[in-house]
Amino acid sequence: SLGNLSLLTWLYLDGNQLTSVPAELGNLAALKHLHLTGNPKLTSLHAELYHRLSTLNDVVHLDKSLVTLIAAAHRFAEAAESGDDTAQVLLAQCYLQGRGVERDPELAASWFRKSADQGNAIGHWKLSMCYAGGVGVVKSVHRAVKHVRASADAGHLEATKCMTALRACAACGAGNIHRTCGGCVSVGYCDVECQKSDWAYRHKALCQARVLAREKSMCSVG
Repeated sequence: SLGNLSLLTWLYLDGNQLTSVPAELGNLAALKHLHLTGNPKLTSLHAELYHRLSTLNDVVHLDKSLVTLIAAAHRFAEAAESGDDTAQVLLAQCYLQGRGVERDPELAASWFRKSADQGNAIGHWKLSMCYAGGVGVVKSVHRAVKHVRASADAGHLEATKCMTALRACAACGAGNIHRTCGGCVSVGYCDVECQKSDWAYRHKALCQARVLAREKSMCSVG
């Protein structure tokens, strides 16, 4: 608790390998000098805390990298609010990774959706991965495939490759797909027997690797 620090005017947290800072620091009305440099893993500050600290002007010391992240997230937010679909993707990515803003998967998915609603191919692609992994939304294979398809239709290369794989049964090659792997959401099957057969023969070894690749891909903007 920071209740006993209400009269604190100087606070040095330099070089502490911090990954986060308590939002309650913003309630320390007497705080005039705050040092947070030397914390390379600190990539965001709570919005209310940042607003409070911004009133301290030059007596708040932050790493330049953190200042850059916060400033970028602020610019993305302004453009996203005005309806810029590319900025909406970039802001969503900030919330997804906690860069410049506090990590918030639900807000990330919401901004990806707003971008997708405007036909942005990357917005659809990222939203498909959110649904595939249950990131910020309830996991839904059906909705994941829906947004992969929309992303492919909008010209996204990886989505196009994924849809090509989903158009033919991974086991027998038939084009009448009725099932999709609920793990990686990257292969389709004509029936449950083909899915079981492929899982035992080949896909079990590939599925987890593809899930990990998807999670890694979510950290990139494209």
